[in-house]
Amino acid sequence: HEGFYPQIDADGSPRPDADQCIILMTRLLWYFSAYGRLFSSSEALRLADKALSILGERFLDPTWGGFLWAISPDGATSAAHKQAYAQAFGIYALAEHYAATGSQSSLELARTLFSLLEDHFRDPDFGGYVEALSRDLRPVEDQRLSDKDLNAPKSMNTHLHVLEAYTRLHQVAPDDRTARALAESLDIFVAKIVDAGTGHLRLFFARDWQSLSSQISFGHDIEASWLLYEAAEALKDPSRLNQVRKITLRLVELTEAEGMSSDGGVYYEADDVRQHVDRIGEWWGQAEALVGFLNAYEMSQNEVHLIRAWSVWSFINQRHMAETHGEWTWYPSGSGRVNPYLAGEWKCPYHNGRALMEGVTRLQRLTAGRLERASAI
Repeated sequence: HEGFYPQIDADGSPRPDADQCIILMTRLLWYFSAYGRLFSSSEALRLADKALSILGERFLDPTWGGFLWAISPDGATSAAHKQAYAQAFGIYALAEHYAATGSQSSLELARTLFSLLEDHFRDPDFGGYVEALSRDLRPVEDQRLSDKDLNAPKSMNTHLHVLEAYTRLHQVAPDDRTARALAESLDIFVAKIVDAGTGHLRLFFARDWQSLSSQISFGHDIEASWLLYEAAEALKDPSRLNQVRKITLRLVELTEAEGMSSDGGVYYEADDVRQHVDRIGEWWGQAEALVGFLNAYEMSQNEVHLIRAWSVWSFINQRHMAETHGEWTWYPSGSGRVNPYLAGEWKCPYHNGRALMEGVTRLQRLTAGRLERASAI
């Protein structure tokens, strides 16, 4: 009966009585698959297979398809609605499992979820994807991904993770449908979600893409910077790549100028006139900043971005890991805020695990490039 605890409290205590959420389980599948592939770890791939079996046995809806939201400790469905965000993470994780293991069943399930998003969640009138549907794939009144989100039919966050998932699926198993859907997702981001005036991302939308929020999320700005560029690279379209390159560097420069503390941390959010700024960032924003700044340095060779990456890494070591000796805390030490838990529904080795694997890969690539240039000289 080996499995995964649904939550680990801030003091390190397991909480087997908590509900198991689809977001945690898909992110665990992604993480162990990616780790196993990068480091040739048989143990990580064994854990990935365990996460995959739990997803299939407990979360996959045999009647209507797609992944359910939450399962109670006794195995009953505790939340049956279906979020586009969750289906996207399923695609992302299954595509990575296919890349790591060659499992055709994982690829087929990823393609099935892709079809579910395209056939049921995609807005045929205005483009993009609605946030949520019922278990039987009908419209629902409450579209929110979490309690702190607006009840809006579309969000930047969901579209960012659909883009992320479609990018990985297109990288490992490209075909005409993935190319078309990825291109459309990228174009929507450029035309509707990136604010051409401010350079920041808009966060919540009506169906017709009217903006419903004035907030700025610095963590999402820097996360989108490298995910947008990765999507454009996957499409191998020079015109889109050139367009996204400008957006990417602007998002990075705005984060550097407006969204960072003097000790290297990334702020959480601000209003559109910067009168109210939440300067206490969360672990995931620091993780995405590490990748975003390294990516910007690779793109531009501007050493300011490399220095920013180092300052974020120093902040993480000093403020997010000093007390736990490994797993990052939700909030930085000394912030005065209480960490909700160490791992659980919204926090696991996805943002920070991915940041470190991306960091390893990118720094190895940068080092190899410098050695090649030195030998040529």
